[in-house]
Amino acid sequence: ESTLAIIGLGGIGLCSLISAIDIKPRILVCIDTNIRKLDFAKNLGIDLVINPNDDSFLENVRKITDGKGFDFVVEAAGLVETIELGFKITKRNGGECIFGSHPKYGEKIKLDPFELISGKKIRGSWGGNSILDRDINYLSNLNFKNISIIKKIISNPYPLEDINSALKDLE
Repeated sequence: ESTLAIIGLGGIGLCSLISAIDIKPRILVCIDTNIRKLDFAKNLGIDLVINPNDDSFLENVRKITDGKGFDFVVEAAGLVETIELGFKITKRNGGECIFGSHPKYGEKIKLDPFELISGKKIRGSWGGNSILDRDINYLSNLNFKNISIIKKIISNPYPLEDINSALKDLE
């Protein structure tokens, strides 16, 4: 039974949240600065939501994780600050921070090397590291199982013939 924090509730973070709901970690926390997104997570049944701008943020993380940090942190905001924050709240001795988004080209993250030798791990994920032959059935079933959540996430559906318009609007 692992603990999991998701930082950033945009597209990547919400997809991570759908998977997290399915795997049912012992503790699941959503972290975002946008109150609407945190309220959305609460409406999905997520009990623990935190704004990292709150003065008591790190104290809350310590309380939630018994002072250890999270077993897994998914960073989905794509900012240097949020990647560094994700690594900071990752548990020593086996905790892993995975960033699925990335900062602007040329920006660098700063990590305390002591945290690395203390057993924390950090890695990036390109496209979720999916192997479609392996993952497509799982993802398809997951989406059908959670269709009510997915319908809440989609703000403006497009028919397939308007895919170019959808991609242009996404930009």
